Amino acid sequence: MSMKILAVGAAAAVLLAPGAVVLGVSTLVSPAAAGSGTCPRDDEATSSLGVAGPVPEGLSATNTHGETVTLNKQQLTRAAAIIAVGNNERIPTQGQLIAIVTALTESSLRVLSNASAYPHSADIPSDGDGSDHDSVGLFQQRPATGWGTVENLMDPEWSSRAFYGGPNGPNHGSPRGLLDLDG
Repeated sequence: MSMKILAVGAAAAVLLAPGAVVLGVSTLVSPAAAGSGTCPRDDEATSSLGVAGPVPEGLSATNTHGETVTLNKQQLTRAAAIIAVGNNERIPTQGQLIAIVTALTESSLRVLSNASAYPHSADIPSDGDGSDHDSVGLFQQRPATGWGTVENLMDPEWSSRAFYGGPNGPNHGSPRGLLDLDG
């Protein structure tokens, strides 16, 4: 899947995702935003998300269809890693939310191995086996298309840096990360 399609899909997911899930993750990363009645996104925003205190055991929210969506501690820890990398790389709030929603869509915020494509990935610590083509990790990035090694992509911090891309990204613009896309 090309990065442009992935970014467009992530942006669409942010805009079309059930608001309660976005609000739930937003509550984790910015409790003040939960009470504001608005999504913590602003095209002009340069601030970053934050994580304060220990990661909770779980977080539940009701989506617009009345269904309860629950993220467990491991999923929330993965979201916190994405945010930490975003803060370190000075990624604006909107970019961090796109990264979280992308990982939520691609892997349900889990680091996934792919034992059918990369048998040795089963030996790397993970949250389960995804077996989606030859994709691995939080963002389901493909080693064969230049995102990095299996080991790199199963590291939440490294794969987040690759997803964000930009001048400090490990792929140096190929494949393009979020910051390598115009606008």
